[in-house]
Amino acid sequence: ALAEQALHAGRHVLLEKPFATTQADALSLEQAATAAARDGTVLVVDHVLRYNPLLQLLDDLSNIAGFGPVQRVAIENDASDEDLRPDHWFWDRDVSGGIFVEHGVHFFAACDALVGEEPSTVQAIELRRDHAGLVDRALATLIYPSGTVATHLHAFTHARRCERQWWRIDLGTAQVVVEGWIPIRLTLEGWTDDLGVEALDAALDSPVPSSMEVERDADGATARAGGVERLVPHRVRLTANLGGPAAKTSAYQASVRAALIDLQDCVRTGRTPTASAAEGLSTITTALAAREAAHTGRTIPIGKGQPS
Repeated sequence: ALAEQALHAGRHVLLEKPFATTQADALSLEQAATAAARDGTVLVVDHVLRYNPLLQLLDDLSNIAGFGPVQRVAIENDASDEDLRPDHWFWDRDVSGGIFVEHGVHFFAACDALVGEEPSTVQAIELRRDHAGLVDRALATLIYPSGTVATHLHAFTHARRCERQWWRIDLGTAQVVVEGWIPIRLTLEGWTDDLGVEALDAALDSPVPSSMEVERDADGATARAGGVERLVPHRVRLTANLGGPAAKTSAYQASVRAALIDLQDCVRTGRTPTASAAEGLSTITTALAAREAAHTGRTIPIGKGQPS
């Protein structure tokens, strides 16, 4: 409601996620943002992963280095609940929307950007604590129109010192592992050709500290997979690191700054934000469909008309 009032008043908006907690509210806000954009008023959703430099680098690598398309994404988020007492608002679905809505939207948005499309169906489960009945684990499997499969696991069951978060992205001829829910380290290992090596080498000019090892002609020139032959003779390993676990806070801050800079640039140029209202609506639609799939045990189609 506050975001819509701001837009109607001609004010630019940086909106904290989630975009909304019901489908009706999400549709209403997206329509308000679309109408406001015609008058030059900008709304940016604070999906911080969309502004993380490692994920932006990954998007470049998957597009320019001859890898891909993305076949599989696995996201494992063993998160802390050390400060989440049983009466915390996080556990109250009427307030937070639940794990898929309150937390999952970050990862739905980033995954959609990486795959390059929105998912078509979702299956999901939610698990409760025996002693409190709180939903503290949520798992969703998304299928994309291209056939890409993505699994998202969020478990709020760990002490802070025992948190573990990682992503695994299968690009066919390469695998990428990303560490941290705020990504702080990326490793790409795979096989490519001469043009791929050149593209990876060019990617090292990004502001992210990175290094690459190349073993040329490490195996036979051609390889066959999925019924397709590829010329991939060179083994490569690329590492990009924002500074390890100690860099988590600064990486988060930098992503928020990047969202604000994006908003300012969109005001100035009129272009569409990286994390737009359309993306906000899409991620909430996915999150609510995942919640429904967990509740009903059915495979749920995903679309803008999905009920909450």
